[in-house]
Amino acid sequence: MRTKFTFVLLWILAFASNGLAEDAVGTFGGSFLTAGVSARALGMGGAFTAIADDPSAIVWNPGATAQLRHTHAQFMYSGQSLDRAYNFLAICQGLPWGKDAGSLGTVHIGVINYTVGDIPSYDVAGNYLGTFNDSENAYLIGYSFGFLPRRSSEKAQGDIRTAGGSDGFDNTVFIGGNYKYYYTSLAGYHSKGSGFDAGALYKVVPKYLSVGFTAQELGAKAKWDTESGRTDPFQTIYRFGVKTETPVIPVTLDLDLVYPKDSPMELNYGAEYWHHINEQWKVALRTGISDTFFNVGASAKVAIPWTDLEVDYSYSIDPIGAGNTNRVNLGIEIPSSKPIAFIPPPPPPPPPQPPTPPVTPEKQSPEEKMQPSPKYPGGTCVVAPGDNLTKLAIRFYHSPDSYLMWKHIFRANKGKIKNPNVIYDGQTILIPPEP
Repeated sequence: MRTKFTFVLLWILAFASNGLAEDAVGTFGGSFLTAGVSARALGMGGAFTAIADDPSAIVWNPGATAQLRHTHAQFMYSGQSLDRAYNFLAICQGLPWGKDAGSLGTVHIGVINYTVGDIPSYDVAGNYLGTFNDSENAYLIGYSFGFLPRRSSEKAQGDIRTAGGSDGFDNTVFIGGNYKYYYTSLAGYHSKGSGFDAGALYKVVPKYLSVGFTAQELGAKAKWDTESGRTDPFQTIYRFGVKTETPVIPVTLDLDLVYPKDSPMELNYGAEYWHHINEQWKVALRTGISDTFFNVGASAKVAIPWTDLEVDYSYSIDPIGAGNTNRVNLGIEIPSSKPIAFIPPPPPPPPPQPPTPPVTPEKQSPEEKMQPSPKYPGGTCVVAPGDNLTKLAIRFYHSPDSYLMWKHIFRANKGKIKNPNVIYDGQTILIPPEP
């Protein structure tokens, strides 16, 4: 019987493309996991441990997903040379669903898929036997939660991705982890295994200074169904990150120290700048260096009724020198628009007031006719069923253009209202003085 084998060089190239050092090839399994996920994070050179504020946090720092209080999803596609593809899907859900979403932590699930197609196969005599495929997968499920709340400043609450709690406080410490299940199919053989990730994030100064830590592939290994029953251990990786931003220059900087077990330390660093075009559109530019590879990327985010959509792109040189790597991902955030838990009952309606007899023009003095309607001095309002910002503006303001003053209310409540189309029954909001 002829024995199939593959070109050793192609094998090394396929796995080296995922960032594993050449001296570690064959020593550890699961090397595809070192490639990283998310066009946004990879556009910053993989320096994301202390940021981790989108669904890719389940990989970069699973403790930080508790920053995501609503429903978040992200899908990434990465096409590479040599018939390789790298895909990623993640979903995060704050608990419970509703007004206080995220107050009980966040659950998350995800899948990473790496495939190499049409790998040539030969027998020991060099005769061509055809091709086969390599498919490597990791399935993740986990949970994270936050504690040590601190009052959120208006600027910190205005962050484009995460929001403070409904009581005006936001947590500063987040911890969590993942359980991972690994499955590989290669030329008719299969391996299965499991492992764990753990992560933590501390917002030293919310928005402006954070530190993060992640331990990946803890106790991870996979066993093959070959005659030898070989078991491959996975390489444990430790990440330490620092993120900073100054009020003067709105650029986020992140530095990651990466310590792979039995391999040299790596240094990743990146920068990101978000620009608010208007109340609906935001765009971003970013760059970073991972080990010795340069990366760039860009994003666009739009807020539409009930949903925020984000598209990210990154470009880098292929580590094996066989072309370029382009990554694209789509992110979706769905606010908890229909709260069902922890909602105080609406206040009772005010007692009916006797009607005020109308004043006819004949009984008004010239001074009374010229007197303008008094302007609303400002206050608070409890949202009732059916209310929206336009209705509230018309109710409280007396200007002929009061229906346009919903923006005035929205700007005054940026810490509480993320989407101008979504307010909650029973929510207390500020009605600023009439301009």
